Amino acid sequence: MSRTGPRARGQPRGLRASTALLVALLMLGQACARAESTTGVQPRPAGQAPSPEPPPEPASPADSPRTGTAAPPAAADPTPTAAPTETVPASGITIPPPAHRSARLSDLQGTTGPAPVGLVIDGLGLDATVLPVGVDPSTGELDVPPDAGTVVWYEHGSSPGAPGSAVLAAHVDYDGRRGAFFRLRELEPGATVSVAYDDGSTRTFTVSTRRSYDKDALPTDELFTREGPAILTLVTCGGPFDAAARSYLENVVVQAVPVG
Repeated sequence: MSRTGPRARGQPRGLRASTALLVALLMLGQACARAESTTGVQPRPAGQAPSPEPPPEPASPADSPRTGTAAPPAAADPTPTAAPTETVPASGITIPPPAHRSARLSDLQGTTGPAPVGLVIDGLGLDATVLPVGVDPSTGELDVPPDAGTVVWYEHGSSPGAPGSAVLAAHVDYDGRRGAFFRLRELEPGATVSVAYDDGSTRTFTVSTRRSYDKDALPTDELFTREGPAILTLVTCGGPFDAAARSYLENVVVQAVPVG
């Protein structure tokens, strides 16, 4: 796992957006399927509450359209899909890499600007620590959140509030417990998100969209761009669980824009 404290800022980016994109995708490619559960937790559709915790307020992890349009207000859950009976990996994030890109790990440089160290979403009752993560040279994959409650930030992308899309990710569930982004699918446009930085500052963002995508249809270029308007992108797993693939079938993506 990457370091747990503030890091030196002001490094040159030294990296084109296309280069940063592939490495991020390679790092994220197996996250949903490689964090093994050690408690024998039974697989469930993403967002279904692990026992013995009570279920959350009714909301379906698939309540957002998978066509890239903004989500309507959350509706009541349909009849839940029956869970498989085998022990499965904890959930993370799977994002397929585009085959046409190439990059070297040595090309990566940290982004400029303050690093996020905390994330607060009052509407979800979330107050989480944010850790910067990068690439594991031995696997080329992202360091996934080390536990259920931690959020990670892809430090080779944008800082929240800087141009481009700043990607923060967390588990929907992990090791038999609800993850930090367990209720992310419930976050509605207009909700506020607060980010704390390592320089002591904070910034507020307003949710603009909530979408669900089939994993093979995720708009990776858009989510990992380092150009254009500042966007805060929150990502977790969602949808049904595929026992054969040992992975959730969808990603829930919430995007927010800076206030002011």
